[in-house]
Amino acid sequence: MQADLRAGAGAPAGKGELPMFAWTLGPTEIAVILLLILILFGAKRLPELARSLGQGVKEFRKAVKEIGEDSDDTDSRSGSN
Repeated sequence: MQADLRAGAGAPAGKGELPMFAWTLGPTEIAVILLLILILFGAKRLPELARSLGQGVKEFRKAVKEIGEDSDDTDSRSGSN
C-alpha cells in the first residue's frame, strides 16, 4: 500500500507508468494549442484577448509592487520603535 502511494511522488515509474517529468509541452503541442485557440476565438478577437491579458499582468505586477512597498513601510515603522 505504501509503495502505491509513493509511486507518483518521485519514485521510479512502474511498468506502463510515465515519470512525472514526461508531461512537458513540446513545440508540436504548443502549435496545436495555439491553433485551437485561433479556431475557437477567431483572428479578430486574438489581439483583443492579448491586450486584456497584458493589462491584467500589468495590474498584477503593480499590485505586487504596492504590497511589497507597504510591507517595507510597515517594517521600517515598526523597527524605529
